[in-house]
Amino acid sequence: MGSFGVEHLHNFSAKTEKEKEEWWVGRLVRVRLTTNTMYINFPSENDIGIVIKYQKTTIGGHIKIYFSVVEKSSWIMTSDVYSYGDKK
Repeated sequence: MGSFGVEHLHNFSAKTEKEKEEWWVGRLVRVRLTTNTMYINFPSENDIGIVIKYQKTTIGGHIKIYFSVVEKSSWIMTSDVYSYGDKK
């Protein structure tokens, strides 16, 4: 059984963009850092969702996460989540 962790932050730079996308899409993640502000309260810290898209940007990797509880999706930096150890 897997668990949520930060293994994606270690030794992930050697992968190609295609490998990163394949690794991320379909993976469960939990929001690690709160991204809340005075005006935006979604997603909250510890919300769990599934990655539906990966995109490389100039400031780092971003993942689009679908949160089924609230039926919304949001873009978040890969450094702001815990990833689930196994996609199965």
